[in-house]
Amino acid sequence: MSALMSGMYHHSQRMVVSAMSDFFGLKIALGTVNRLRNQASEAVAVQVDEAQVYVQSQPIVGADETGFKQGNTDGKNPQNKKAWLWVALTPILFGLVNLRVN
Repeated sequence: MSALMSGMYHHSQRMVVSAMSDFFGLKIALGTVNRLRNQASEAVAVQVDEAQVYVQSQPIVGADETGFKQGNTDGKNPQNKKAWLWVALTPILFGLVNLRVN
């Protein structure tokens, strides 16, 4: 839930800490939000790699990209560079996402 709220829904770490307390009675530190998001990413890394190989082997793939402002809440973007989101779509697999800060 923490990873979903901070990643997918772009809630601040403070908002996630507050929500975890309000919804589940959990008291977590600000740094824990980022750690949990990183752990969630690591947990699905193999499946993401498999999906990427699958998409690259398909004869027809739809794709889209969009740029957006990326903050620096996790300390990994101190220059507040623009981020890019790429999405690939096949008849079976859709929503493969790759995020890069340029």
